[in-house]
Amino acid sequence: MKTTRISETNPEPVSLLNTLKTFHHGIPLAGDPPNALLSLPDDLLTYLIAAIRNAPQPAPDILPDDWQSFLALLRPHAIVPLLAFHVRTWPEECQPPQEIMEYLNRVFLMAAARSLLAGRQIQSVTDALKDTGIPVILLKGHALARTGYPDPALRQSTDIDLLVQPHNLPASEEVLEKLGYVCSAKTHNISFEQHHDVYTPLGKGLHVELHWVTDRAFDMVPDGWLDDAFLRRIPIRSSDLSCDTFSHPDHLLFLAFHHVFMHESMRLDWVYDISLLMRQLKKADDWKELGQRSVEHHIRIPLELALTSAGLWTGCELPEGAGDFSTWSAPLLMQGRSGIREKLRCGYRLIIPPPQLLRLYRKSSSRADIPLAHLRRWFRFLKIQLKR
Repeated sequence: MKTTRISETNPEPVSLLNTLKTFHHGIPLAGDPPNALLSLPDDLLTYLIAAIRNAPQPAPDILPDDWQSFLALLRPHAIVPLLAFHVRTWPEECQPPQEIMEYLNRVFLMAAARSLLAGRQIQSVTDALKDTGIPVILLKGHALARTGYPDPALRQSTDIDLLVQPHNLPASEEVLEKLGYVCSAKTHNISFEQHHDVYTPLGKGLHVELHWVTDRAFDMVPDGWLDDAFLRRIPIRSSDLSCDTFSHPDHLLFLAFHHVFMHESMRLDWVYDISLLMRQLKKADDWKELGQRSVEHHIRIPLELALTSAGLWTGCELPEGAGDFSTWSAPLLMQGRSGIREKLRCGYRLIIPPPQLLRLYRKSSSRADIPLAHLRRWFRFLKIQLKR
């Protein structure tokens, strides 16, 4: 395999690191404290980006304790199996020391074993639901592990996320209880704010989160979307699992809401999920339609942030003609926003977005360029409006 330094594919690696740090100042990475991963020395952070992108480059010359600290910072991001899968195929000079490689290989083997057990558990539950005539959608990690990743072991999840339509909830509960799952509190009967119930297996196994909505109590999803999403669902046909999941555009919309809107920090496995779904949409028109749908779901800005993070970490790019978000329909920021203060805050964000959202309009990293970037953004917007 050819050794490719980040600097060969990106002529300004330092600029990339600065952009990442600026971006995650507003959208922090998971960790304790948040963004702890970005405190790594530049050579280790550059090596991490190379490992995520599977672009071999020489391993940094650091002490064993530094490697252990590096791995400790990665644990909240659940991405070590993916890094192990990539790095184990690299030339020897690009791999970490032997003891670190042995650890990475053990992590991958344990992930493979967990994935097989999870596949069997998911199959038993989804088969039981379908045998009762209940359509079910497998969400997030376990679904993406089998529709985007080259090996299901590369995407680990600590629970099983299933989605059913609200009218099928009572029957779904009966199915899970017959299988031996226990739910201590059926929250959909007592709280409109909840979006799933947690079912615990009697023996070993993962918890099952039974969802009946995708946007919690925010009332952001258009009427009828959930039923249409069930009609658009696609099959999962992997070596260990056969069931259904969201279509790729629907999954992108859901993850933008879940990863960016709902959570206070982002994990790198979530970022990689987004990049894999991005690769499934090939045409600029598909992206324009997705942009319009993100407006209807009130998550255009979260979607832009999700796509931007995936591009920065993985190098994944949108098709030509789709990467300029200013060509998308304007976000309906005021819909669903309560109170004049919140409406004013969102309006201000639309007119004067934070600097990390101006990446496409910056000509330099100087702070003096920020006002000019705002002018370029608005000039671009006005130019597009005049053409319509």
